Amino acid sequence: MKRKRREKYVENKSDWLLRKRQGLRLLDPIGYQIPTCSHGPCLLFERKTAQTTEKFFACAVYRSQKHCPFRLNISCKSISSNWLHNSDNLKDATTSFCYATIRKKVNLLRAKNEEIYYCVTCNDVFSLPHTHPVKGPFGISSFRRPSQLFSAHIQNDSESQYWFTEESLTVIVNAIDKSGCDGLLCIGTPTVFEHFQSHKLLRQKMKSFLLDIDARFVPFLRSSHFAVYSMLANYFYDPISMRKLITFFESVHRLVMICDPPFGVFIEALMNSIRKLREQFFNCSIGKLNDSWCKNIIVLPIFVGKRFLNCNDFHMLDYRICYRNHLKYNRPEKSIVRIFTDLPLNEFDLSTLPDYRLILANTAVDVAGVLKAHTNIVHCAIIVICHKDVLKFRVK
Repeated sequence: MKRKRREKYVENKSDWLLRKRQGLRLLDPIGYQIPTCSHGPCLLFERKTAQTTEKFFACAVYRSQKHCPFRLNISCKSISSNWLHNSDNLKDATTSFCYATIRKKVNLLRAKNEEIYYCVTCNDVFSLPHTHPVKGPFGISSFRRPSQLFSAHIQNDSESQYWFTEESLTVIVNAIDKSGCDGLLCIGTPTVFEHFQSHKLLRQKMKSFLLDIDARFVPFLRSSHFAVYSMLANYFYDPISMRKLITFFESVHRLVMICDPPFGVFIEALMNSIRKLREQFFNCSIGKLNDSWCKNIIVLPIFVGKRFLNCNDFHMLDYRICYRNHLKYNRPEKSIVRIFTDLPLNEFDLSTLPDYRLILANTAVDVAGVLKAHTNIVHCAIIVICHKDVLKFRVK
């Protein structure tokens, strides 16, 4: 039995182990002029083998050279300026951004009393007839949740998109609502953003902004609510997006940032981007009468997210995040994904969930700090805070 558990744990860490076998790690590019590929600024990597050590710049979005072949080895002393400024390719990837065009078109079709259909091929709305296969007809509320209209990207070496199950989404959005924030920055979490945008009372209570690499959201959303964004490079593809984000930051006092990065994320680059966004928010808060704060919700596999536990006030919530379109992590018993946050853990209400109960009686704590109970409950939501350490007791 122990052997079986060990094999499962190793399998779950496949991305991390593959990277370790390849001897690949991320470096700080201080002292280097950062080149760009067609997907924006690159990251600096180092790969060590038994015989050699090489440093190179590669794409920050795609890990596979099949999707982005750009690679710049920096072992040579001179680097061509053509490689450093790959502006033509970058221009192809960031041609033009026409925001909220679908919103306008939906209003026109409604005014004509025509049924509205969505075309995945065109990423646009039409009345019938139309050249390509379409979905629909849809009401106006459906276009507040575009992630439910187009197909998710599920390539693990690139733009992997996995949507939270209804239960996991409810746990997250209820905690955000309970936090008392008046601003929400969603980084790679479109379903969370869509939830708050789809409810009038929540829209009035809290402003929200989405950062995501998927440009298919552009025709659905206004530039004041969305920016195409490279998470690991902290790069905005549209030059106006940073100004729009600053305007958003200036309009809120209490911010929650929620981020759901790819499972194989380079954690150093992610933490650097989050730090820069936090600094930008606090720079915009200077001179405000209210005391501003910024809290974080980071969704990651356990073996990756534990790095956040070294940060001040970060704790792991022992709740198993599930995704409705993930083959393995669509059920709690299979998921190794958790929430890492500096919000108070009691703001995540697990009391109504079938696998999480608050145990108040018939319990005994052994010397190892493990909570034992005579009930067949999977997890326990009891949290004991002692000497500034958060201890979670798992039911055996």
